Amino acid sequence: MATARRLETQMTIDDFIEWMKTWRDGERWELIDGVPIAMAGGTEAHEAIAMNITLALAPVRASGCRIRRDILLRRPDSKRFGTFPDVYVRCGPQNDEQYWTDDPVAIFEVLSKSTMRLDRGEKHTEYFLFSTLQHLVFVYQSEFRVEMWSRGGDGEWIEEPTILKSLEETLHLSTFELEIPMAEIYADTELAAASA
Repeated sequence: MATARRLETQMTIDDFIEWMKTWRDGERWELIDGVPIAMAGGTEAHEAIAMNITLALAPVRASGCRIRRDILLRRPDSKRFGTFPDVYVRCGPQNDEQYWTDDPVAIFEVLSKSTMRLDRGEKHTEYFLFSTLQHLVFVYQSEFRVEMWSRGGDGEWIEEPTILKSLEETLHLSTFELEIPMAEIYADTELAAASA
């Protein structure tokens, strides 16, 4: 399994944001525990799934929320973490001049072999620390599998994720009262075509 390339340097999130302004087109890094980690380009399946999720989330805009894909997400209380989730929803005030946001309500990561350990490990742990986050969703691209962690009515994370494994099932995002069919998430992928 390929591993992500890391720089042998430490950065704060503010240094990282300044460094972002020097990147070449297509270059993408994330800051995990103060260390910049290069992100590889995604597969066609990865892009299809991320785009499907983006389109399925369109109704959240009616409530004043916004869907983001290429804007850095940083935690207000951390100087050592900044990431680019595959898709996320935020509902806070908009600032068109800002290079980052810090108030996600739902985060979606499309898992691949090269990033799964990082996504389900360090990033998962960091995401749980966002006070605004209500849903954290992992979508597998090599099989029909979606795992969603949600906060309960008491504001605490429910211990076990909701797991969906069939195209006949539907992902329910209670915060937005939004239903996303699994068939919609996996549309236009070889995996879906093979099961037709």
